[in-house]
Amino acid sequence: TPPWIGHGLVNHDGVDAARSGAVGANGSNSISTTVTGPNTLTFWWKVSSQTNSDYLTLYTNGTLAVRISGETDWQFRSVNIGAGAQTLTWTYSKNGSTVAGQDRAWVDQVSFVPDDSMVPSLAW
Repeated sequence: TPPWIGHGLVNHDGVDAARSGAVGANGSNSISTTVTGPNTLTFWWKVSSQTNSDYLTLYTNGTLAVRISGETDWQFRSVNIGAGAQTLTWTYSKNGSTVAGQDRAWVDQVSFVPDDSMVPSLAW
């Protein structure tokens, strides 16, 4: 599937954001990272898609944490992350019916600071 890319035209912070690649019918693409918890993950995201059919989702270790669909402008999210290694995956998925919106998703200003202040933080 097409990769997510850095995109400067649509962003929350005035710099750039990660944007999903073009996805065809019944397709999806993802961007992932692994963190060590516990702590809180924060980020901004938006999607332009068919409401309640095409979704931007966040999975933690393969379990659905949150999702959005439709014409959703930038939203701030805060998600508690459990102890130990956690794989965080943002996925844009499209069903096989109608094309709606730009069929794209964006994630910006991701931040995760572990409880142990000696461990480097993740921010992009």
